[in-house]
Amino acid sequence: MKRVMILTVTLLIIAFFVSYASAQGIVAKGFKGGLNLANVRGEDFEDADSRLGFAIGGFVTYSVNKQFSLRPEIYYTTKGCKLKVKGSESDVDYEVSYSIEGSFSLNYIEIPVLGVFALNKNINLFAGPYLDIYLNGKAKQEWEVHSRYLDSSTNEWVTEDESLSESYDIKSDDMNSPGFGLLFGTEYTIGQISFGVRYSMGLSNIPDDDDEDAKHKVIQFLVGFHLP
Repeated sequence: MKRVMILTVTLLIIAFFVSYASAQGIVAKGFKGGLNLANVRGEDFEDADSRLGFAIGGFVTYSVNKQFSLRPEIYYTTKGCKLKVKGSESDVDYEVSYSIEGSFSLNYIEIPVLGVFALNKNINLFAGPYLDIYLNGKAKQEWEVHSRYLDSSTNEWVTEDESLSESYDIKSDDMNSPGFGLLFGTEYTIGQISFGVRYSMGLSNIPDDDDEDAKHKVIQFLVGFHLP
């Protein structure tokens, strides 16, 4: 229910953003949405895997000249990553092996301001900074532990298997928000439809903790609809 409310508010902001832009001499406006391949880079996340997310939002374009324009955008976007850790320990009287799987789902309002360069009437290159405002998120973790130890009373080996799982909300107070970064990409436009791919590189730390090195990196595949 909370996510539905956030999406509704975001769409209302986008609608206002687009309608206001039409009164200010903006030459193009529309909506975009698509998929995120979100991950995290940093010393503690070298083995992190991407998780699938999405982005939905809108944009307006202000033309500077025939080849260059400025495009502010706003999105509701999901970021985060997956982690999988395996390890083992052993001694003469015990053996332990374990695997830990975790996922972090983080939801943001993201506001890029892009400079757009038109190679021709169909292909654009763009780049620019962005701010992201943390909304909410959740972490999930699962442990699988397999242990084998020598029972001193019977002098026999005993095997035990244990599974644990937990999930918890990630509070805004624990996050560095607003964050910032850079993104760049390209898009192909035909008629009122555009197809784009972009890379978003976070420059600020995700948690509000200078001792933890964690920054966003996201590959996005977006489809845009340009309003007439």
